Amino acid sequence: MIGSAIAEQNNSSVLSFINDLTSARSLDDLVYLLLKRQKMKELKTNDKLMKNHLLLKNEIACTDKCWRKEAASKLSLLAFEKFCSNVSASESYTVIQAQDTLVVHRIGSDAPGRSYSSETEKCKCPDRIAFMAPCAHEIARSKFLKKKLFDAKDFHLRHMARSCLEVSSVIGNYKNDLGDLEDITEENEGTSAVANDAVEEEEQDYVTESVEVGQEYDNNTALGKTTLRLLQASGLSGPHE
Repeated sequence: MIGSAIAEQNNSSVLSFINDLTSARSLDDLVYLLLKRQKMKELKTNDKLMKNHLLLKNEIACTDKCWRKEAASKLSLLAFEKFCSNVSASESYTVIQAQDTLVVHRIGSDAPGRSYSSETEKCKCPDRIAFMAPCAHEIARSKFLKKKLFDAKDFHLRHMARSCLEVSSVIGNYKNDLGDLEDITEENEGTSAVANDAVEEEEQDYVTESVEVGQEYDNNTALGKTTLRLLQASGLSGPHE
């Protein structure tokens, strides 16, 4: 994490919250402070999300434009405001159709316009690439073609409201090759039972072998006598004859 701006920012935030890391603090105190900081950050984030949600609900209730209603119901507040800004900026552009090519020009500018070979071609302007959402050029083209201004498919998932996201939106058509959860659980339980039986058998074989070794060397070495005494004391062998 060395050199990561996010890691360094988080480290500075933690040290600032703890205030004095050099003083004698127990591990419990440090964990308590870190959990307290995390709780404060979560409450702050939740409060911000709730305010954004209420603003979008108010937009849906007050606006009379269909595209604004639909956008407010699907996008996050930041993405919604950015999209509305691009819709306003699209008024500064005009579209010229030449055969199979659409050219978007800025009104009053001598700069060459942006050309599109199809109605669905993504714009290559920095704004479109950075935000992965419709730019002013694409919106101007949609207006010229009399297409609907808002289409959720044109936006990256990061711009969607939380209520519009599902696990399937992220993982797509992925399926677990191992099967259903119940089948996996039953298979694991069966495997665990077999493994436990194998361990018990191995332990019993070890005990039996240890007893035989102790009996073999009992009459000749002190090690054999000691081994048998330890085994007898632990209840792993019968009385020594």
